[in-house]
Parts: sequence; C-alpha cells; structure tokens
Amino acid sequence: MAADSNQTTRSPRIPPWVLVVVSALAVLLLVGFLARSAIDVLALVLLCGAVVLLQRTVGDWFAELVGDSAANVLFIAVVLALLGGIFGTEQGRAAATAMFRALDDRGFQSAVVPVYGPAASPTTSSPPANVAAPPLPTPRLATDGPGGPPRAGGVSAPGGTVVAPEVRTRPGSVAPEDRRPPPSEPAVSHVIVRAVPTDQPRQMVLRAQVMAGPDAVRDGEVEFSLNGRVVARVPLEDDGSAEARMANLARGYYRFIARFIGTAEYRESISETNFTI
Repeated sequence: MAADSNQTTRSPRIPPWVLVVVSALAVLLLVGFLARSAIDVLALVLLCGAVVLLQRTVGDWFAELVGDSAANVLFIAVVLALLGGIFGTEQGRAAATAMFRALDDRGFQSAVVPVYGPAASPTTSSPPANVAAPPLPTPRLATDGPGGPPRAGGVSAPGGTVVAPEVRTRPGSVAPEDRRPPPSEPAVSHVIVRAVPTDQPRQMVLRAQVMAGPDAVRDGEVEFSLNGRVVARVPLEDDGSAEARMANLARGYYRFIARFIGTAEYRESISETNFTI
C-alpha cells in the first residue's frame, strides 16, 4: 500500500521543441495577419500547426498501438499524401487557388507563390504610328428662314440643331480657329473581348475590339487585367483592336477584363470574360 501511495500519475510532458515550433508559428501567424501580407506563408503556418497537432494527438495514440517506428513511418506517409493531394492534383491546386483568391480579395498579398500564376512579360502590339483622327463635320450655320442668309450668334436652327456662329473676316485677314463648343456628351462605346489560346501551352492572346455603334474607335488605350491585376495597357490600332500575349500562365481559372480608357469623344467602357487553362 505504501508503494502504491508513493506512485503518482504523470501527465505526458510536451517536448520543448514542440513549444518552440508552436510559439514561432503563432508569432508568424500574428505578424502576417496584422500586416495583411504573405498569404502563402500564413497557409504554411496553418499547415505546420495542423501537422504538429496531429503528431501530438493521433501520432501518440497510434504509437501506443504499433510502436514508435511504425507510427512515425505511417505519420510521414499520411503527411506526404496530404501534400500530394493538395499540390499534385488539379482539384487540390484549384482549391488552394480559390482559398488564396478569397484572401487576396480581402487585402492579403502573396510573398512567394503567385496567386493567379505568373503573367510573365506580356508582349503587347506596337502602338500605331501617327493614326489620323477622324475628320470633323463642317458646322452648319443657322438661317433666319429657309434659303435665307446665315445668322450670327451660334443659336439653334429649326429642328434643334446646335450650330456655330458666323465668322466674318476683312479682306486680307486670317480666319480665326474653329471655336465650336465640344459635344455635350461623349459618344457611347462598347468593348468586345476574347481570350484566344495559341499553339503554345499555358499561353493566351487577350484581344479587345472597341466600337462606337457600327464604327471602330481608333483613338485611346485599352487596359487588360487578369483576376483584378493589370497586366498590359495597349493603344488601339486603326481597326479599333488591341491585343496582349500572355505566356507562362499557371493552370487555373482566370477572369479577363478589358477596360477602354475613355477620351473626350468616347466614354469609358468595360467588358469581361472568363477562361480556364
């Protein structure tokens, strides 16, 4: 009885290295969360914490059943299988990308792993050389009546058409510049977007066509973005088109947006489409 009374039950002692690892992970997690950066490091911190927790619970329990050596081998195999399932399969990478995208949308940034895949050096089409602006229509002058002489003052002609004032010059003088008022509202434009695959793997050609009614818009620039990040800014060609070639895109889901940067004559317009590599 005395021997039994001297025996005390001890709770399992946590090794010091476990305390050090958990403390370091907690500090990294706190710093990364407060700085709203390094979402891949945060994910690694959470994964390491989960591994340590499993090792100190399920691993210890399994070691009591089959022994330390077999338990360690099985535990390492399970961890490698989990990592292979996450980073070695399309479904795992898609799930990881979706998680990173959700964190990125909330202001976190990646430190090592590109969230949406590296958009390596987009090659854009060369800007058009000296594209001539479309000719402006000749202003009509208001008259006092049908067939009457022009009237100065820049008032509205019958039917509500705003016209320019009459310009009078003396013999030998130079006519002043056209002082027609700018249009009250820019013309409405719309953008047609396409993502065209190429014969090279993980490469896409981003194309945009800017139109104003049946006519092509020839002046201005188009801004291309993938998943919310600007990757190129291309001037319009004579036919109103612009394109950028993207190489080394990571496999996954992409949201492609083309934004026509408005000018004095045409309003800004945006169009988008989605594609998967």
